[in-house]
Amino acid sequence: MGRMTGIVARRGDVYLGHELVIRKGRGTIPGPAYLQRVAERVNAWYANWTGAVLAIEGIQPPWQGSRRRDVRTDGGGGLIALGKVVAALELYFPEAVVVMPDRHGRNLLAAYPAPLVGRLELERLTGDGPLQHCRSAWDVAGRAQTLLHQATNSRQPRPSAGALSLVVEGASAAEGARLHRSREALR
Repeated sequence: MGRMTGIVARRGDVYLGHELVIRKGRGTIPGPAYLQRVAERVNAWYANWTGAVLAIEGIQPPWQGSRRRDVRTDGGGGLIALGKVVAALELYFPEAVVVMPDRHGRNLLAAYPAPLVGRLELERLTGDGPLQHCRSAWDVAGRAQTLLHQATNSRQPRPSAGALSLVVEGASAAEGARLHRSREALR
């Protein structure tokens, strides 16, 4: 966990691009260099889309929302790594919409744009390759679009981290899943 972060740009259901940021270190917990690199890559994508909205998948305690006991083989290191990435992104991008975890990236592979599904994943039908982090980002972006649309139509204030709670792609560290959507549509 904490080794990869998926970044996706989408407008509605239209795929615009993705990037997978991979950490080279062997330890469980990412250091400042990786956190900086993730923030820089997110910023590069974010800056390319004028009026974009940024969405981050947040974190929830492992015992929350689970019917079974959470059995962690990493002693909680993956959750700590994920928390560090989410915290770094929230500090760099306080305007980001934070979306609660909800098995993002775990839909049928056919539900995702072709560039987000690896050839071997498709052959094995496993969905457990590195691109799962980008698929998670795709789902987070879609959920954020829905939340923003609901807030706009009901004339409620735009969702914020406090209103939504937090998360980043839970299964693998720091999928600072990012959404890019025009803010003009929200006004």
